Amino acid sequence: MSDDEFEDVPRKKKKKGILSVKQIVLLLAVLAIFVAGAVFQHYYVEPVIGEGLSEKVDQCFSQKGVLDERFVACSTSLNDVNNLARACEFQLDQCLEPIIP
Repeated sequence: MSDDEFEDVPRKKKKKGILSVKQIVLLLAVLAIFVAGAVFQHYYVEPVIGEGLSEKVDQCFSQKGVLDERFVACSTSLNDVNNLARACEFQLDQCLEPIIP
């Protein structure tokens, strides 16, 4: 056998993976950055924002309760005034009717 016979034999090609090593390292680095950002937000940013936000929510609910009470009082007063106006109109209409003998 000579060397020429071996040259004609097709060589097996290396199979390429879906991702190269550089791409895998880059994806892992991006994933690590996202995880670090999520941890930072959860342990450092949210507690700072959450304290002020919970106080504002409590204050808002207390103001809503006061406004609801005022609304009920105003609607009751308005109904009373409307009823009083109707009563006055009725009495005025009775006074203005001609008296029939």
